[in-house]
Amino acid sequence: MKALLSLLALLSVGYARAEEPLPVTLTEVRVDVNGDGLPDIVSIRMTAGRRTNDAEPWCGMGDKYEGTFVVSVNILGVETVTELNSLYPPRTALWFWAAPWSLAVSDYNHDGLIDFNLGQYGACQGWIYSLFTIERSGKVHLLPTTGAFGGVFNGDRGNSSFFPLTRRGFRNLRFDQTKQVYVEEQWEWKQQQNRFVVAHTRHASELDPK
Repeated sequence: MKALLSLLALLSVGYARAEEPLPVTLTEVRVDVNGDGLPDIVSIRMTAGRRTNDAEPWCGMGDKYEGTFVVSVNILGVETVTELNSLYPPRTALWFWAAPWSLAVSDYNHDGLIDFNLGQYGACQGWIYSLFTIERSGKVHLLPTTGAFGGVFNGDRGNSSFFPLTRRGFRNLRFDQTKQVYVEEQWEWKQQQNRFVVAHTRHASELDPK
């Protein structure tokens, strides 16, 4: 009976799955990074950490990978690796859902380089998405953003999210918990500030229902 109770207590806070060989590829996408017209391979990998099923009742519960991650960019067989954790604030504990997912790639600031985003838990109302850009050499950098969230707060709760492009940037929809309304944000790239800023906002009541 004691053994059974101990097992139930362990399951109540989650359990670690059998260790998988490292590195673990979480997702990858084929896209032309260096502009030669040929598809290159961009992948997100976990190089240290574990896969665990978090059974604690909260909005981040579930099957996930947590640990140290890298972005790998393979161009014509030459691989460039950038550590993801170092691009986040110190002591940020990164984790991603273990279920299959796609990396959303785009060109948010219209400079001709491939960009992508990655989400981390923000609140039950959505995730905070950081934006990244890939140099033609394969090196990855953070695209800075302004705002209280340290990224783009979106109602999605996935590892990567699609942001519709606009003429000067992209559009985002988030839920304002204080006012209990959805807010559409127009994010624009400001070259002099070298960052994205929210240039315009509209509440759901102002949006075109079409």
